[in-house]
Amino acid sequence: MPIMPHALFRRGWRGFCSRIFSLRFLDRCEAGGIPYTRTRTYSMNSLFSHLSRSRFIRLAPLVALLGFAACRPRTPVAESGSDGRTPRIVSLAPSLTEILFAIGADGCVVGRTDVCNYPPEAAAVPVVGGFGKPSIEALAAQKPTHILSVDIEDPSLSQLFTRIGWSSERIPCARLDDIPDAVLAVGRISGRTNEAVHLADEIRAGVAARRRDAEGRSATPPSVLVLVWWEPLMTVGRPSFIADLVTLAGGRVITSEIDRDYFAVSEEWVLRQNPDVILSFGADPSGKTLGRLRGMTGWRTLQAIKDGHVYDAFDPDIVCRPGPRILAAADQIRAVLTGQPPP
Repeated sequence: MPIMPHALFRRGWRGFCSRIFSLRFLDRCEAGGIPYTRTRTYSMNSLFSHLSRSRFIRLAPLVALLGFAACRPRTPVAESGSDGRTPRIVSLAPSLTEILFAIGADGCVVGRTDVCNYPPEAAAVPVVGGFGKPSIEALAAQKPTHILSVDIEDPSLSQLFTRIGWSSERIPCARLDDIPDAVLAVGRISGRTNEAVHLADEIRAGVAARRRDAEGRSATPPSVLVLVWWEPLMTVGRPSFIADLVTLAGGRVITSEIDRDYFAVSEEWVLRQNPDVILSFGADPSGKTLGRLRGMTGWRTLQAIKDGHVYDAFDPDIVCRPGPRILAAADQIRAVLTGQPPP
């Protein structure tokens, strides 16, 4: 059986990959009752080339509802970067595009990917290619001074940009605690240092408040299964940004002892774990998950399904994107885990 089933390349999968910036496709088996995965990693370029050969259908634009960049109106203003020049920045990751707009550096942004869809004003920025598959010609046309990518993207891209003579920076932005530092890095590059410090401090303070609240609320947090895909059944492990979010919201992913980020598990293993809550982030259209799970053999016995604690009404561009809307993401999850407003 091929390691990348054709089902993974249906319409929603590219959107999910672009949201979480991880493209590890894993075999599934079990060892000692715990999902064990053999990892094979694909570069962004090779993956999306495969997608095009498989006649992949472009993901329709998603409607973005929340975010820090929309909290106050702003007029784009080009600022001087650390070298005194006015930066011309191309962002190759949706999270970095959101950060640029959130700190008021949108006047510096001259290029984005086709999945950089928030805030809505980003639509006016020229597209230079897909996530992990930029067009060199489109990049050159924008005369960038800086090209920003996240550290999970293919490192050969940054090496290529350096050979061409473009300044390229790969910014860690995959874990919860990476985000404030990513904001500061983008602020330094764009010349919006003060605004970046303010936003980073807001994020750190918000995360700290939510952690204190989660730690003081219950000695036994609800066990949570996060579904990110159906075929194969895929979830998140301890190193993932989404697992961090669940913990911040007051839950505990059932895979918290597994040192993998995104991987496949068997239905039998899930049944043995018997989670209290099931969260579906883009695995199915909103409102369809509970009915689908009830129709799966044995799943009616799960505590989450018996209690009706299955939730899928999330904006995946918020809960699956490690950017400045991190607090809104945690609050969406907190709302279904506790029914309480943000602290």
